[in-house]
Amino acid sequence: MRRRQLPLRTAELRIWPTASALVRALVFAFLLASLGCAGTSSKARDSEAGDVTRGVDGLGPDGTSTDQQGDVITEDQTSADLTSEDASTSDADAGIEFPPIAGTKVFWNYPENGAFTEDTFFDYPFPESRRYDPDGTIALGGFPHPNPNYTDCPTFGGSEFYLDLIFDFVTARQFRQYVIDTADRYSLGFGTNSAIYLRFDGRIDPNSLPDPAQSLLTTATVFLIDVDPESPTRGERRPISIKQYAANRYVKNYTVAALPFVGFPLRPNTQYALVVRRQLQDVNAQPLGVPEAFQALKRSENDGSTQALLYKGVFDYLDGLGVLRADIAAMTVFRTGDPTKLMRPMATKVEALESTYADVTIDSASWDKAKQLIVINGSFNTVIVQKNTPPYLPPIDVPNLSLDLDPDNTDGIALFDKSIQTSSAPLGTAPRLERIPFVLAIPGSAFDLATLTEKTVTDIPLVLYAHGTGGSRNSVLNAVAQRLGELGIASFGIDQVMHGVRAHSETLLDLGLANLGLEEVVESGTLFFNPLNLHAAMGNVMQSAVDYIWQAKFLPQTPITVEVTLDHDNDPNTTDVTLTRTLIFDASRVYFMGHSQGSLFAPLLATSKRIKGLMLSAPGGHLASSLLTKTQPDKPIPIVKVIEYLVCDEEKPTIHHPLMSVFATLFEPVDAINFMRMINLEPESYGAKHLFITQGTTDSYATPPTNEALTTAGRLRQVGPLLAVVGGQTLLGLTVYNQDLSGNVEGQSKLITSGFKQYHGELPACKDDHYVYTCVPQAPLDWMKFFETMISTDLPLIPAGPFN
Repeated sequence: MRRRQLPLRTAELRIWPTASALVRALVFAFLLASLGCAGTSSKARDSEAGDVTRGVDGLGPDGTSTDQQGDVITEDQTSADLTSEDASTSDADAGIEFPPIAGTKVFWNYPENGAFTEDTFFDYPFPESRRYDPDGTIALGGFPHPNPNYTDCPTFGGSEFYLDLIFDFVTARQFRQYVIDTADRYSLGFGTNSAIYLRFDGRIDPNSLPDPAQSLLTTATVFLIDVDPESPTRGERRPISIKQYAANRYVKNYTVAALPFVGFPLRPNTQYALVVRRQLQDVNAQPLGVPEAFQALKRSENDGSTQALLYKGVFDYLDGLGVLRADIAAMTVFRTGDPTKLMRPMATKVEALESTYADVTIDSASWDKAKQLIVINGSFNTVIVQKNTPPYLPPIDVPNLSLDLDPDNTDGIALFDKSIQTSSAPLGTAPRLERIPFVLAIPGSAFDLATLTEKTVTDIPLVLYAHGTGGSRNSVLNAVAQRLGELGIASFGIDQVMHGVRAHSETLLDLGLANLGLEEVVESGTLFFNPLNLHAAMGNVMQSAVDYIWQAKFLPQTPITVEVTLDHDNDPNTTDVTLTRTLIFDASRVYFMGHSQGSLFAPLLATSKRIKGLMLSAPGGHLASSLLTKTQPDKPIPIVKVIEYLVCDEEKPTIHHPLMSVFATLFEPVDAINFMRMINLEPESYGAKHLFITQGTTDSYATPPTNEALTTAGRLRQVGPLLAVVGGQTLLGLTVYNQDLSGNVEGQSKLITSGFKQYHGELPACKDDHYVYTCVPQAPLDWMKFFETMISTDLPLIPAGPFN
């Protein structure tokens, strides 16, 4: 990987002698501000065709919508028919095909040397087909952000010790530069959920800007359209939310940001065009002008460059749709990256590994009479795909107390392009095996307590459970295993990535950080969202998915023999009985259930061929929404304040903000939103999976916008009762389904159930709606019914109601 000279070298960061407090603070501040607590195409049924070019997935809007982050978006759309007078030219322009047109115009100033500065970065559309570095990564050199001299960034009133400590030694600009540099060097394509920026030389009339629903109409003055000749959805539009900026510390006056509406990520590796028509008026109600540089791209005698040929093809295609090039004031054409391309090969390699490498051992087995469960503790070899050893902290020079945030420190990165080592002394630079503990809960009914002789029990359905941040492998025993056991389902739990022994806190000694009291912080799971190593932050998410892809492979192929003694409450007249059972799980009935962090990565399990269904509690996606709406936990770090400080702009950032787009682009490969369609709408060879998502309407950890980003992206049907309107459902033309939901999606060879349901809890039972999956009595009844019907008929049901 190249190491080019940075416009501003990511600085060496100085730490004072209270190293323990500072490292703790860094961990909390930048990590808790992230996510969580914490083929054959198929189509959704019950959908109606719309009257747009192709609409949203071929579906038309069923009404208008509003911006999900509070930005003002207009309801009225003004259409201005162009007249011959609008295209007036000077004598010098006479006879020239597509001469420049006077009026408010887009900036189209590509520097001769290709090098943008902070002053010129947005004087040319971003993203755009020329915005690449020679190595194929997107070009972010010169990306503007506040200089170090600003002293009016949001403050914390002197009461937030951790924050004051952090930002005395790690400036907001230094951290921003680290994020920008990492995205610049490692992002291979433009974001599927990031904004598109066009700067104009005058103010656009807000009343002529379309709202998200209007952006789908054939008459839209601004629209985002798939123009890829190889795309199966060529001609499909994506709804956009538009914000017009006044000058701030990132953009200049009259910069327009068009963001794919939350829940409508762009297709991977697909060419899109953001098109602005001249009918989009300026504040004087005049049609837009067109600059000479852009008009030159329309001319038939173009220079034959790659860009000219690209734009000619797009102009020709739009002409065929009735959007004439003469009517286009501005357009940017770009190709999205493929966020799924890293997980695909990893999943394939993991599933190809022989199950015997798991080498399962049993340490203990006991009878929990109260829960009617056999609880088994043991260990197995999991597959580690991350580079080197956790906790993946950057190099720290203890004698000099210095820390370097280096974009090229790739410890913790997912090694998707290398084979899995199975030797006893593997290298840390390739995927390998590592032993971790597990807990397995077998329902007494499946264990067959009445038979005293040794016996093999087959066809046991299995749920792989993933806990939230701060939990452990034993979390499955708290609220899940007993309920699943009542249905005859076994449950399997592990410590999540960066929890417990998996965090490898012993390496703090090698890092020179021993005796600083950091072990508890490191083992708590806080470093799952690692702000000091962004490669590890992404790698941790992929590793989590790999854990469960591997479990779904080896567990059904690994008979587990256990002995358990049934005691009789010390009754001297009764002899304890020891039973021996060999347990074999049903490969056709392996499912996943996760909560919070445990559901954050779950959509990546779309790449598993063995997991048949998923139940997700409080999942979240769309990184920008997560960073800007997550209000809990607020201690010891108030997350919103951290983000506002880091951005350091003159107004509170929204999801349209340029820095949020950089974050989003970098983290696309692990943003759950990009995998939702693969679960059952476009499962390819992985197989369609049943899906049930629970949402807390006032969840302050995985907030409703982040939850709805997933349910909209996956085109899940909302099951009643309706507690809160979901804008994405409105744009899709879907209404709340007030009946039990089952088989609402046509899979490759069978019907699939795919839906979500809203809940709201009250104190004291629910301290936050983040926990509705257990604290609202109806919720466990619903997900138990989902599992019960899934194991019995392979067509699960999501109950509607109660309606009161």
